[in-house]
Amino acid sequence: MAVIIHHFYSNALTECNSMSVIVPIEKADRDTYPVLWLIPPFGSDHTAWIRHTDMERLAEEKEIMIVMPDMKLSFGTDMKHGLKYRTMLTEELPQIISHVYPADLSQQMIAGAKEGAYITMYSSLTCAGQYKRTIALSCGSLTDECLPDDLKKPFFNAFAAADPAELLNTEYDVCNMLKNCKYANDWFLAWSENDTYHRSCERLSGYLLKESVKEYKGAALSWNAWESILRETLN
Repeated sequence: MAVIIHHFYSNALTECNSMSVIVPIEKADRDTYPVLWLIPPFGSDHTAWIRHTDMERLAEEKEIMIVMPDMKLSFGTDMKHGLKYRTMLTEELPQIISHVYPADLSQQMIAGAKEGAYITMYSSLTCAGQYKRTIALSCGSLTDECLPDDLKKPFFNAFAAADPAELLNTEYDVCNMLKNCKYANDWFLAWSENDTYHRSCERLSGYLLKESVKEYKGAALSWNAWESILRETLN
């Protein structure tokens, strides 16, 4: 098992950034590996999934590479007032990992939790067909939510909007984008009635196949639940 902290210069960002990469090279007899891009919630960096869950075991069980880039407070966009994180994630990083690691870019998947789930969905929709599986955990389209005060500035920097409702029916509205997306069958949404973004999850669930949505009752989902859901969904 190789666990690598990879620092790189990003032409898209015009600055250095970091990602964590897990490659199960000691356990799987493969020349290349499917790639799972894994995005954490806001306030967490590229090491969050490694520190809070057992992603090494998941990579070994599923025989996949797991790449966890640092997305800062970008919402996964080419920010209106900031840097080009969407370009970095969806265009630049696949080229980097394919040159450095035994990655099979024909078998890419993407998953994320909370704000990282929005990044996951937005990336999938703006690069239709790039990802074989899109897994959103505890977040929907954001358009139905009231943001906490500490996210209002990053939200404005990303979208040039003061309120999520302003994104309704725009190119940033995941539900609106799904109307014309033929790849929605490859999506999976998991959420709890007490998740921070439960209203947008409920709206998003109406745009997905019933068997692609799992709603939990009780406490908000967190790291242990997200890990368990990932393990089940990647079967």
